[in-house]
Amino acid sequence: MKIRAVNKYLIGGTAMLMFAASAGFAAGVDSEPKDPLMFASGGMGKDSDSAYLRQARYHYNVHLTFVNKNGAYQSGVHVRLVNAKGEVIVDAISKGPLFYVRPPYSLPSSHYKLIVSKDGKSRQYDIDVGDKLVSLRIAL
Repeated sequence: MKIRAVNKYLIGGTAMLMFAASAGFAAGVDSEPKDPLMFASGGMGKDSDSAYLRQARYHYNVHLTFVNKNGAYQSGVHVRLVNAKGEVIVDAISKGPLFYVRPPYSLPSSHYKLIVSKDGKSRQYDIDVGDKLVSLRIAL
C-alpha cells in the first residue's frame, strides 16, 4: 500500500516536471538584463505553449495582445520596453499574439516606454507599472 502511494506521487511529480520542462520554453529571459526581468510570449491555441501562458499570466503584470486592423491575432511583433533612464530592458519578437512582461520587483512602481512595431507600423505607449495589471490590446 505504501509503495503504491509513493509510486503515485513519483509518477505525478515526474509528469509535473515534464510539463514544466516542455512548457518552459515559452518563457524568455532577456539575455543581458539590467534587472531580473522576465517575459513570456505565445499563442491562443490548445498546445503546451498556450497552456503555459494561461497558467503563467497571473505572474506577469503587463499583458499585451496583438491584433491587426481587422482584429485578427498576429505574431512577430517587435516589442521594446525602455525604462526611465533610457535603457532598453526588453527587445524581443513575439512568438504569438500574447506577450506578458514582469518588470523588476525591486521597483515598486516604474515608468516605462513601450514601443511595438510590425511591417513598418509602430505604436508607442507610456506605461506606469506597479501593483496593478497593465493590459493593452494593440492593433498594428
